[in-house]
Amino acid sequence: MILKTLTRKLASYKQLISYVMREDALGDKGILIPWNLKGQSIEDWVKEFEDNEKLRQLHHKHNIKLIHTVIALAPDDSKHVDEEVLKAMALKYVSLRGLDSKYLIVSHHDADHHHLHLVESPLDLTGKNKRMSIESFQDMKKELQLYQQINFPELHYSSLADHGKKHREQLEASDKEYQIKLRNGVFHREVIRNFLSSSLEQADGLDDWFDNLKENQYEPYYRGGKLYGVEHEGRRFRFNKLGVNQERIQGLLLESERSIELASLRNRPLDDRFGIER
Repeated sequence: MILKTLTRKLASYKQLISYVMREDALGDKGILIPWNLKGQSIEDWVKEFEDNEKLRQLHHKHNIKLIHTVIALAPDDSKHVDEEVLKAMALKYVSLRGLDSKYLIVSHHDADHHHLHLVESPLDLTGKNKRMSIESFQDMKKELQLYQQINFPELHYSSLADHGKKHREQLEASDKEYQIKLRNGVFHREVIRNFLSSSLEQADGLDDWFDNLKENQYEPYYRGGKLYGVEHEGRRFRFNKLGVNQERIQGLLLESERSIELASLRNRPLDDRFGIER
């Protein structure tokens, strides 16, 4: 087992939560545990983390705004890892780290091993910092490892102290990839693409889709009279670059045009509709 904790001084809740909630990483037997979170969506959880941050009792320029923890099991133990194992390991970590805090726990299955991502607040529910010393963190890690060895002895490779070098390199590479995507704007485009794809699938028509876009601070933009992409947070994103389903967009546009033509036809006098001369 590897326990890796990354702290962030930027309040990038939405970016991190969107990253751990990627559909391509969740898999079929994943778990999702919103601990001390009442919401049902990324937007709800972001607001809850932000509201908890507002309760912070002590402020200074080096405040940690969120913690990203990864708990990973050895690739060679994958056949023994199921939902029960992942949930038990996640809840044990929460019990050791502090039950009175906010966590979003998600399992990923997009690599050759199963691992847990925990987005966690550095504060308890009253706004008190739950800072942990290096020594205390190491003690917690040992206790979590012991829990795994006692309750899931079949995870033999995860019990080895050095199951480790290649596995750690994979985790570090994964986080580096996330940071590079963040800096280059690639991750931002992934979030927008995922949102557009989801909203397109659920739209009942063009007007319904446009309403949904505007509710989420997206504005359609046109070039040469043609719908070309969306504008969001002062930047423009083209549909062909995002890789969204343009056939679906064209279908919505055609349906809208037909509806307008039919409405126009209904409003014309009968003689005009059928070309009858008086």
